[in-house]
Amino acid sequence: MMDISKRDKSVSILRFNKRFSEIWNVEGQEFKSFGYVMKYSLYALLMTMFVSLTTGKLSAQNYEHLAKLVRETEEIRFPESSDNGKWLAWYSVLGDGSKNLKLQSILNQDILLERKNINLMMFVGNHLAIQFGEMLEYLDPETGKSQSLKNVSKFLYDDKTNALIVLYTEKEGRLLEVFDTDLNLRQTIADVQYVYAKNDQTVVRRKMGDLNEVLLLKKGLFVNVFSTTEDLKNVVPSGTKENGLVVHSLNDGKSKIYYIAPDKKQYVMDISKYNDYDQMTLSPSRSDHQIVIKLEKKLKAKKEMVDVWYGTDFDLAAHNTS
Repeated sequence: MMDISKRDKSVSILRFNKRFSEIWNVEGQEFKSFGYVMKYSLYALLMTMFVSLTTGKLSAQNYEHLAKLVRETEEIRFPESSDNGKWLAWYSVLGDGSKNLKLQSILNQDILLERKNINLMMFVGNHLAIQFGEMLEYLDPETGKSQSLKNVSKFLYDDKTNALIVLYTEKEGRLLEVFDTDLNLRQTIADVQYVYAKNDQTVVRRKMGDLNEVLLLKKGLFVNVFSTTEDLKNVVPSGTKENGLVVHSLNDGKSKIYYIAPDKKQYVMDISKYNDYDQMTLSPSRSDHQIVIKLEKKLKAKKEMVDVWYGTDFDLAAHNTS
């Protein structure tokens, strides 16, 4: 009759010894010396340390290589072409967050120009306007020559009238200049508070002493469409088919909304009773010749205790007492 306990013990010893390079021979050979075991154990330990150090070194090298790849990774954004189709420009955003400009010739791919750390670029006809901080470079890709304008706050381009609009900083007295595509000066306006374009309309707001003015770009030049001594809170395109302007004014507690038609005719509405509202937004209605005025007021949340129910009642509507 086989002794199962001894068999299991032999198997367990065999498995144990297999893990230590069969120090115990299953055929009954003598037990190998302790020095022999220590020799190969030390060898195995040294090999393990060597592999660990080598692996760590390779990991660091791989990390540096991957970090370099991330830094050099290029993401192409907002490509656009010149009017004559000969040049293609795009933003090249790198993995480190820097934004560069690349300008490529369509006819000769060996011609590639680059500008680093730019804010904004835009084709103005066949020229390229590039802003670096407060400096504007006006580049002719065909010749490679460029002109520079300093102390620039922002610039816009109206392609319908071929008008390049440049607003300067406080250093230049908030001056605004209008150029053609060859950078010939068309118009100069002083004391400009801001300029923006929306819904195919380019609007300028200026303040001269107590007089506030609203100007609109027409046929490549800005013309005055509204003047008042009242403080102006907002000036926005109406969004209607007529492309009029909506002006929100405030003076001595009286609030008004003006609609300025394209022929400069004015329509006014007194909204003083809504002065306690925190925000007012305008939008065109679905029907023609109408504007929707949206009023918003911030309300303080009521500080009340929250009722909490425990149990298996899933019908919370029965607990609603409001």
